[in-house]
Amino acid sequence: MQPLIGVLSSYTLDPVDALHAPTVVGLIDGLCRCGRKQGRDYDLVAVHSNALEDLEAALRRWLREGVDLLFSGGTPACAVIRKILSESGQHKPVVYYGAHPIDGEHEVALRDCLRPDTVCVRIELPLTYTPRNFSILRRLFPELRKVHIPFARNTAFCHREMAERYDRFVAAHGPHGWIQGDEVGFASLRNLSWIIDADYAEHPLTTAAGLREALRAIPARSPEEPVHDVIVAFNDTYHIAGAPRVLLDHSKQDNVPVVWVNNPTMPAAGAVADFCNPFMRVAQHAARYVEEFLSGRWEEGRQTLEWSHDTHFSMNRARLLELGVPPKTIEGSARFFHEIVG
Repeated sequence: MQPLIGVLSSYTLDPVDALHAPTVVGLIDGLCRCGRKQGRDYDLVAVHSNALEDLEAALRRWLREGVDLLFSGGTPACAVIRKILSESGQHKPVVYYGAHPIDGEHEVALRDCLRPDTVCVRIELPLTYTPRNFSILRRLFPELRKVHIPFARNTAFCHREMAERYDRFVAAHGPHGWIQGDEVGFASLRNLSWIIDADYAEHPLTTAAGLREALRAIPARSPEEPVHDVIVAFNDTYHIAGAPRVLLDHSKQDNVPVVWVNNPTMPAAGAVADFCNPFMRVAQHAARYVEEFLSGRWEEGRQTLEWSHDTHFSMNRARLLELGVPPKTIEGSARFFHEIVG
């Protein structure tokens, strides 16, 4: 019997067969480049879902079936692995790629995810990784006044102190508000916004319906008016059913730009831009650690962290034009992007 690898994958707008998801395709291709063939050198089971409960159910099933190694595309999925392994009392080697944003003293979720017998290929969240990258927002929208970010309350990115602040805010102000000032979850993102001379607000995201109501607080605009507000969204939004569609629909209806982080499919879906670490290539990169396990070279108890700085920036020119952004501004910003769509 060949070693059994279990793969957890997320982050597509529409349902995708697990074996065709970027994380799974990248892992299989990376192992093939190492000379490893599925069915001969290893067996593989995979789940692709934005619902964390689906990932939990698949993982419990795989543990009953005797999975040998777990591979995770994304930090929230790795947090699911940690939760289920802890509940079951089992121990399995883990290879994952994911972001661990730095906020003050927090390297968010890193301590919980990077346990013994674990490899982390750490990705950047490129838009917010440097002030230079974040300043592209000011390039695209010279009259920008406020950055709005919804953060999902149900993922590992909403760390303990952040969750407590969110819960206090919701108890005091209801579920549809925007947090500003010292009570925001990510002071680092607030500070980046200040660097580009913009205000900053976060929405504690729990449901798509609640997000729809919260977005009403952002003024609608006509394409003839300058862009004063922008919505920045991360992939944690996907773990709230329907939330990405709500953001894209609101952008289309009210002419408020949406900028995505870490999902190159989103510009074609209606976002104005995406700043990502391409998941397929990152999974290919991480595959060599799975190869070490398959070849018997896995160091017992290892805790390995390696950065991936492989980035891809894409812009939707057609969407920016629809929003009324002047062609001169678009062309001046295009130099910062690897790909222009539309």
